[in-house]
Amino acid sequence: MILLDTHVLIWFIDNPKLLSTKARREINRAFSLQKIYFSQISYWEISMLVAKGRLVFNIQLKEWLELVERLPQCTSVGITPSIAAINYELSDTFPGDPADRIIVATAIDLNVPLVTKDKVIGNYKKIKTIW
Repeated sequence: MILLDTHVLIWFIDNPKLLSTKARREINRAFSLQKIYFSQISYWEISMLVAKGRLVFNIQLKEWLELVERLPQCTSVGITPSIAAINYELSDTFPGDPADRIIVATAIDLNVPLVTKDKVIGNYKKIKTIW
């Protein structure tokens, strides 16, 4: 089981060549086992990137998000009371935007490695990261 950071989810779907060899290998392994998770906060983050013109898809945003949601190999994870509490416990020890905090809290709650290129997250000792 693995959790994908938002940029990794986008690259996995739209441009896998941007993934590191190790990330691609782990994602392919998890894909074959139908054990890929991503936080639903990624939907919000992706919609903000599209709204700001920093991300463009070949199809409508809603279609792209629904396509991801329908992938049987992937499971979206909502913000549960446990994830919210872990986010609170991160306090000042974890810098970052709210989406990063929720994604890290989700990885901690699920006890799974997070696939991310983000070096700030990669340096955080409370989770295992893959890149």
